[in-house]
Amino acid sequence: MEMQHVYLPDSWVLAVETDATRVCFVLEAVLTPEHPRYYSPPKSGEQYAYARMRWCLRGEVHWNDGPNLDRPATDATGGVDFGNIYAWFEESGVDHIEGEWGAVTVRNALHSVEYLDPPR
Repeated sequence: MEMQHVYLPDSWVLAVETDATRVCFVLEAVLTPEHPRYYSPPKSGEQYAYARMRWCLRGEVHWNDGPNLDRPATDATGGVDFGNIYAWFEESGVDHIEGEWGAVTVRNALHSVEYLDPPR
């Protein structure tokens, strides 16, 4: 799975889309050198190699906290985000994901990744 080569703590959550059977994160994702879309060196002014993507988990969704999407952060360029993903782990068939935007679990999750920009 391509998400194993994304460094989530420094990736930005740009949007969260959710209902009872799925949660999707639109990310400005930090790519590790093992990721198939990794490029080197990073673009001018960037610390990392990035890709914009939609990461979806489909299954039984339960929000433990959130989603807290009413107060996004605004950067110097006017772009908004909802912080980072602090933790993601799977335990006994349940994915646990936590960040500034809330905490969610997805039971028996099917993962998908859609790239929203062309490879660099």
